[in-house]
Amino acid sequence: MTVREFNYDKHVETLYANEGRALEAGIEHYRGLTPGGEVTVNLSRDEAAVCIKAHDFGIRALSEKEKCMVDYVMSLIKWSLRN
Repeated sequence: MTVREFNYDKHVETLYANEGRALEAGIEHYRGLTPGGEVTVNLSRDEAAVCIKAHDFGIRALSEKEKCMVDYVMSLIKWSLRN
């Protein structure tokens, strides 16, 4: 899936639906899901740019579409852990 195929509106609904579960899960849970070592993902120019913006200004400074793009990048990282 590419960012161009990504349905941002649908994804925003899913993010808000799962928000409560995310607050309950600690990072310890996620350490068990990562093998360690390096993870490589390929990002588009826009995906990389929005991650830099999130770093510089924080997630709250992003538009809804930009938040979804950052979430998509995190999904790419998660998917790469499965391969």
